[in-house]
Amino acid sequence: MKTRKRVILGSLVLLTAFVVFAMLTVNLRVAMSTTNTNSTVSASNAFSHGQTIDLEGATRKICFHVNERVGLASTLSWEIREALRAAKRFEIYLLNNEPEKDDHPLLLVEIENPKILWTPVYGHATLDVKFVYATDTTDPAILQGNSDNLEPDSDPDKFQLRVRGTITISDSTKGLVTLPAYREHLTKDAAKAIVEGIVKAIDDLKKDIEKQEQKQGE
Repeated sequence: MKTRKRVILGSLVLLTAFVVFAMLTVNLRVAMSTTNTNSTVSASNAFSHGQTIDLEGATRKICFHVNERVGLASTLSWEIREALRAAKRFEIYLLNNEPEKDDHPLLLVEIENPKILWTPVYGHATLDVKFVYATDTTDPAILQGNSDNLEPDSDPDKFQLRVRGTITISDSTKGLVTLPAYREHLTKDAAKAIVEGIVKAIDDLKKDIEKQEQKQGE
């Protein structure tokens, strides 16, 4: 009888360990979510008129760094990389450390004010994702700014483009959801919004340059 109890107890311990392991490692979500995502994105640019600018070539490279890349931030880093790949216009360089002088164009991202409650059957979260994209600097301090005043670069082959924004996420999820799946759910839309904001700013700058070239050709 004692042997049987030990077998049952051992089986329960193994089953519990397996369930806990699965909830922390497997990506599984069978749940209903109510998610609100609000994005505020602004862009500033400056360029030298009368010069030919290879905008596509100059913005093909993108170096990005997510602050404190563990937990949710690690998932966000992965989702940003996937969104950049899906755009099919960037050569992607993930920075493990703070950017150096040649690491530009640069995308800096960090998660602010995260308040997250997760259980296998319920999740609730609010957080802000703050980002800045810059072609002209690798100073990490730019992430803390709120606005950008740019001047045409003294080098006629260069230009300046800054894109910054904040994505605010509020979520309530009910149903079976593992931790990896919940983190993916919270970060996927934010990553897409970041990349869409950068792509739009580059395309808008291209249009501005083309308009200026047309005026000069008249």
